[in-house]
Amino acid sequence: MWLMKRVIVDGWDVPKALEEATALGLTNETVKQFFLEQIRLRKK
Repeated sequence: MWLMKRVIVDGWDVPKALEEATALGLTNETVKQFFLEQIRLRKK
């Protein structure tokens, strides 16, 4: 969820937020894709 917060609330770009999320331990590809889809839906 930190990934979503960084992009939607803090205004980070997705690659930067993904880099941080990966460093913090986001390794599950299914979860990552879910968050990216939620970001896409909410950033309209």
